[in-house]
Amino acid sequence: MKKLLFPLCVGWVLTACQPNAQPQQTTPENTTPVAREIVPNPVDNSPQVYSLPRELPYTNASDEEYMQNNMLLVSKFYPIGWGRNGEFAYIEEPADEACGCYFLEMHIVDKNGQELWSWHYDSGDEPDPTLADLDNTWAKNQDLFTEKLNQHHIVQQHEWAIVSPEFDDNGKHLAVSSTIQKGTHDLLGFEDTVKTADFYLHQNGEKKNIFTQKHEMVILSDELIGVLRHPSEKRAVAVSKINIRGYEGPPSVASLYFVGFEWD
Repeated sequence: MKKLLFPLCVGWVLTACQPNAQPQQTTPENTTPVAREIVPNPVDNSPQVYSLPRELPYTNASDEEYMQNNMLLVSKFYPIGWGRNGEFAYIEEPADEACGCYFLEMHIVDKNGQELWSWHYDSGDEPDPTLADLDNTWAKNQDLFTEKLNQHHIVQQHEWAIVSPEFDDNGKHLAVSSTIQKGTHDLLGFEDTVKTADFYLHQNGEKKNIFTQKHEMVILSDELIGVLRHPSEKRAVAVSKINIRGYEGPPSVASLYFVGFEWD
């Protein structure tokens, strides 16, 4: 995934249950035993129709101040939906640092945040890049998007909220936390950059490491800002906001990545 690794991965798995086989029933003497047919619960495999997703803002008041002072550019985030095996699909509009271009990326990641499929668009390839925007790019590529989202069984969700990383579920108290390690960037030599981030799930008095993100870009900050919860299953993605050093220094670029997790 782009700068959003999404680790935007949580995990979620749907299983279909089958009734236990019934013992053969014997009818009166000289008749043939009858076996009951076992019919699995149906799974809806009908193609989904997807509409243009809506932006989900994630900046805070401090970010807004930096933006007003031209010190921060913000990539936009459009969540789409969840898959039956923990997949998560979203669109990112990466911020344009200098070229006057429009960029769009679609990502489908697994429950661990690893890339399953991605698509990248750069308006610099267009004869008239001023016509490039989300509406036009979605319309021109809707057949491809529909095919890939259906391939990964993505069910679109229309209402989204980044909620606290500390929450309750059916009487259980859960929390996600992260710690970062800073140092000197291995290749470029910039000091005080974020090199790794460790994510933990706190449940039943225990603390479990669920993911370690290793950054290759020059990351100035990495902050866990909340989680996106699945509407019906015991799974979610932790949402972490990173500030990436600009190509020539300020402004830096805000983006997201995701870490998937599930609980008992």
